[in-house]
Amino acid sequence: MPERSTRYERIAEYVELCCELWDSWQPGAVVADRATGIYADPAKVREIDFTGKYFRCRGRHFVAPSPQGRPVLWQAGSSEEGRRFAAATAEAVFAIHPTVETMRHYSRDMRARVHAAGRDPDAVKFYYGVQPIVAMTDAEAQAKADHLATLVHPEATLAMLSGQLGIDFSTYDPSTPLDDIPVPGIQGVKDALVATGAGAGVTIAEAAHTYSLRFSMPQVIGSPSTVADQLEHFMDDGGADGFMLLATYTPGCFEEFVDMVVPELQRRGRYRLRYPAKTLRDNILLD
Repeated sequence: MPERSTRYERIAEYVELCCELWDSWQPGAVVADRATGIYADPAKVREIDFTGKYFRCRGRHFVAPSPQGRPVLWQAGSSEEGRRFAAATAEAVFAIHPTVETMRHYSRDMRARVHAAGRDPDAVKFYYGVQPIVAMTDAEAQAKADHLATLVHPEATLAMLSGQLGIDFSTYDPSTPLDDIPVPGIQGVKDALVATGAGAGVTIAEAAHTYSLRFSMPQVIGSPSTVADQLEHFMDDGGADGFMLLATYTPGCFEEFVDMVVPELQRRGRYRLRYPAKTLRDNILLD
């Protein structure tokens, strides 16, 4: 894998190239005239001539734009390089932070960076990962979470974490603090796992167990009302615009969330009753 700085330099150039291609079709370019056999008006499809450090492209884009024009540009990454790239480019950001405090710090930092990049901070939406475990009562939900934790195998957790952070943790003492080990992999994942200790040192073994269960996302455990309370807390105090849900088991967990939590959020006016538009861009960015 390339060095992190080179990685983001390369992807920034690739996004620039893609945007040129997406924007090369003018409105009304698609004719779709069966009688004349003309699908697109060549005069409204601009030829691009892109030359960068990593990519070169000359010619016309052969794919007509979707109804939303460009796809929504998402960024997932919490390293310094990832934050700079997101501030300059992203329209929606996905991040993993284990507590409302780290969510709030990240949201404030990123909105300041977006503003410094000359963009509207409110135009960028922030989505945080959460793992809901829901049942009709808090006790039932906690029992479900406790059972899921018993299914984790220590050796498998180390293998999973090793693959994500790019280092073979089987060669380390499992009691070694994770924060002491530099990793070539996803820095944001390591930082989030370290933050799960809330000030106490997190060992490799503890981090691996946490990661195998919930990827260092917060678990939201309880009845529909309890889960809705916590999600509102993340939005009001953590700066979240929305969430990406991590499955615990399938099928079942997402259906339970939709059937039990969504109606509770709708009763509170926190979740839409219908989609206001037909494209992902409009439903996410204009909501």
